[in-house]
Amino acid sequence: MYQYNHDIHEIDGKKVILTNISDVQQFMSLLKPYKESISANLAPKAVEVLNDIRNNIDEWRINKDREVLDMGITTNKYFSLQNLELSKASVRKYMYELADHGFLQVTTQSGRSNVYDLAKSEVASINYDLKHMDDSIYEIISYEIGEWVLDIMKEYKFIEGLSIMNFDSTIKKPPWIGKPKKP
Repeated sequence: MYQYNHDIHEIDGKKVILTNISDVQQFMSLLKPYKESISANLAPKAVEVLNDIRNNIDEWRINKDREVLDMGITTNKYFSLQNLELSKASVRKYMYELADHGFLQVTTQSGRSNVYDLAKSEVASINYDLKHMDDSIYEIISYEIGEWVLDIMKEYKFIEGLSIMNFDSTIKKPPWIGKPKKP
């Protein structure tokens, strides 16, 4: 029987569809936008705020005709500059979360507002080397399922750049992908 582009195998009396390396690549590409969030135990939107600040703080300080403090940015100033369509309450919440986890630091105060700047903290990276699987992984799979599955595994190769976000040009992308930014 053949279904979903994968053979159905019987293991211990149960019908099983084995995943291959490209299935794992597709799944991991779904998690990629959340990798930093997962690694640092941050809300996904907090990571979006962090990346927005990382990517734009220098431009806001130098190129814009806006008054961004040399020592950092307040929640009100960030609210006016951000293009993530967040409420003021959300901006406060995420900036506090980022400061609490060490990604932003309070450098001073401006009136009653904290002035935040980027801290030196980086998220520990989670890397999955799907190109090169250790022999011990093959041994475990062989022991758990059987040697016959190794032949199936070796049929599939790592595909560089494979991502669930790759779309054929004739397919309309979902609205949450490539959301236009506010001017």
